[in-house]
Amino acid sequence: MLIVHARLTGKADKRSELLALVQDLAKSSRLEKGCHSYRFCEDTEVQNDFIFVEEWESQDALDRHAQQPHFLSFQDKVANLVTAPPDIRAYQVGE
Repeated sequence: MLIVHARLTGKADKRSELLALVQDLAKSSRLEKGCHSYRFCEDTEVQNDFIFVEEWESQDALDRHAQQPHFLSFQDKVANLVTAPPDIRAYQVGE
């Protein structure tokens, strides 16, 4: 299993747009083959500091995810809603 953590900081004046965009992404991503979990959470102490926590069956499943239209659309739009590129880390874990 592959665990992905992707941290990003949203622009305060774009918060509503970011949340709507992420909700669409998460909904579609959860339907993908190989996706075990796809969550988007906010730090309780730092407003607009968010993290994706994703669980994927394999690297192949994650690679397929990165080519899906909903993910590519998200990538095109998110840059205008965040203060910097996301910090993405993936971890291989045992079952």
